[in-house]
Amino acid sequence: MTNPIIIDTDTCIGCGECVRDCPTKCLAMEDNHAVYAHDRCMECGHCFAICPVAAIDMRDYDTEDVGRFYTMDQIGADDFLAAIKSRRSIRHFKDKKIEEEKIELILEAGRHIQTAKNIQDLKFTLISGNINQIENEMIKAFATHNGDQNNTDRYKNYLFKGAPMVIVISGENEMDAGIATAYLELFVESLGLGALVSGYSHRIIEGSAEVKKLIHMPEGHRVQGVLVVGYPDVTYHRPAPRKPANYELI
Repeated sequence: MTNPIIIDTDTCIGCGECVRDCPTKCLAMEDNHAVYAHDRCMECGHCFAICPVAAIDMRDYDTEDVGRFYTMDQIGADDFLAAIKSRRSIRHFKDKKIEEEKIELILEAGRHIQTAKNIQDLKFTLISGNINQIENEMIKAFATHNGDQNNTDRYKNYLFKGAPMVIVISGENEMDAGIATAYLELFVESLGLGALVSGYSHRIIEGSAEVKKLIHMPEGHRVQGVLVVGYPDVTYHRPAPRKPANYELI
């Protein structure tokens, strides 16, 4: 197996931070600098991110394209909490397409979301051009399940709400895709968009071989999240109230 980590020993200052932080303990200190010692790297990038002198590179990755480093505490807890409280599930969308640059930003956010053991196997299926065909197929399956197959017109826009795009998040690990769904739901709002996590769509796709075929679901993947996305055609003026938190300190 090719060593995925490249260490510039001339630049390395021997601080040992990469060795200490490596989740799989595949790095070690030797002659006062870090070396790749064990063939079990999961390519998480922690060593690349933590090195204070940029002495580490990663083979097969574009490490020039990582962007600026920015931590969540720089956003501010008060603003972030207010945004969480103000978030609403959107069920009314404008007849307006989502710009290509915003779609690219959504995908960029998606590919940087963490996955267990850094497997990076999530697939983001963007339904747009054939959105009506796929929704109609899903409505047929839904109506049939409800014993209402002769009255599918009553389900018009029931699933996708007239939105211009739907993102199906699939993978082998349920937790990974669940995290991705939650992150992307928040991120699309930062773009001026709105989103609805569609539980109905989730269940319909997961139960329909025909719909899975239409959206090119990879073998072994399961639908783990469905985001209906578009420009909101509704305005909210304040956060909604919530019941007290149900918690127990053990």
